Amino acid sequence: MGLRREFGRGRRAVTAVDDVSLTVRRGETLGVVGESGSGKTTLGRMLVGLLEPTAGEVRYEGWPHTGVRPAVQMVFQDPVSSLNPRRSVGESIADPLRARAARAARGARGAGDTGKAGEAGRAGKTGEAGDAGKAGGAPETREARETRIQGRVRELLARVGLDPAHYDRYPHEFSGGQRQRIGIARALAADPEVIVCDEPVSALDVTTQAQVVALLGELQSELGLALVFVAHDLAVVRQVSDRVAVMRHGRLVEYGPADQVYDAPGDPYTRALLAAVPALDPAVAVRRRAVRSEGEPEAAAEEAANEESAVI
Repeated sequence: MGLRREFGRGRRAVTAVDDVSLTVRRGETLGVVGESGSGKTTLGRMLVGLLEPTAGEVRYEGWPHTGVRPAVQMVFQDPVSSLNPRRSVGESIADPLRARAARAARGARGAGDTGKAGEAGRAGKTGEAGDAGKAGGAPETREARETRIQGRVRELLARVGLDPAHYDRYPHEFSGGQRQRIGIARALAADPEVIVCDEPVSALDVTTQAQVVALLGELQSELGLALVFVAHDLAVVRQVSDRVAVMRHGRLVEYGPADQVYDAPGDPYTRALLAAVPALDPAVAVRRRAVRSEGEPEAAAEEAANEESAVI
């Protein structure tokens, strides 16, 4: 991909992401770790289309991916700011469903006029064919569509472990963990194939973190989702990831299978990060010190520990 993203212009331009290339495979979890300011969130926003790259391109199934697409969704770090406080959670989750219904209707009209059935086919795949009208039948009425959408929202609330009866409640009436589940339900409403999770558990207590991570794992297994898990907690990333990418100052410094990155890191910075993470097992602590001493000067390790205090 060779993604690059700059903010500002001229001499004051800041490069947040610099020549990063990654591949996300179907059904896998790619963990992206790094200190604050390393470019993790900027990278995630480019993947979903919320930011346009200054250079390079995002490709989805081999095709250039520009703008926001339903197939790639995002779960944000702060569920409070990502939910409209003046709208019920049910209405927020329903927005992607209504957008899909509108696309399905347009696709059906286009298929009838030009023979192009792409959008209509997508509608059939995702259960939105009712918006376009059943084959040879009358289009779905607005009332019937709203009833169906509200029913689907309640199904999604139940799927993420929330009470469907809370459809009409507002974000402030939920806990942090519950709001994050609402964010996951909203992402699922778009019927995605890839979900970018930007620090989804960093603001949660340990117990709630485990519950949200377990939920994401269940959904991935059930739906075959690909996940991009952006985080600064190395322990959580190892738990959930098949492959791991380590970023520093906007650049990719290590990229490979999770076991390889954690057990035999090739980059000095990665070794220093791992050595800076507290270990309850003395044997693990000894191994980490040994790994750090293999090629990383003590001063560099201390620098990494200071930079990455949030990892601890």
